[in-house]
Amino acid sequence: MFDFIIQLLIVGSLGTIIVILGRALPRVEESSAGERGKEGVVDRLLRRIPMSEIDTAIAGFLEKALRKIRVVNLKIENLVNDGIQRLRGPQQHKKQQDDANDLFEKK
Repeated sequence: MFDFIIQLLIVGSLGTIIVILGRALPRVEESSAGERGKEGVVDRLLRRIPMSEIDTAIAGFLEKALRKIRVVNLKIENLVNDGIQRLRGPQQHKKQQDDANDLFEKK
């Protein structure tokens, strides 16, 4: 219990520090931007990069890749299920079919 209380205090302290820094950072950015005056070459080059288009392209690529991975995963799952069925043998498969037929027969 003592360890739990210490962990709560540490996490709470870190959260407080993050909140304080989060409130102070916008002020620091405003004061440093006023001092610079001129933009650097790197800033101008970075502003020219079409980030939204790059983001859209990456999202499309990831979606396609994930869909292909899903298809491969399903194919592997089917192979594993076929292997399991072969290991069980025809007797086990026939027993499962008989059990399924018994459900629909009237007694």
